[in-house]
Amino acid sequence: QGVWRLQPLPGCAPDGQDAMRLTYAVELKPSLPVPIALLEGRIASALGENLEAIRDYVVSRQSEAAANAATERL
Repeated sequence: QGVWRLQPLPGCAPDGQDAMRLTYAVELKPSLPVPIALLEGRIASALGENLEAIRDYVVSRQSEAAANAATERL
């Protein structure tokens, strides 16, 4: 199981922008003995996939916000 935590970091970003700390904690309890290197490799791979998904989500939200702001100005 794993959990993502987002923590706002006020005062840590340039004016008009926000900064966040993103933390991921994972707990594994394999039912069979597994080499640690195998687990580490799988966690690293999944972490990369998750970070890409988070980036894509944030970019899409920024695009939506920009589109909504442009529509409101019309």
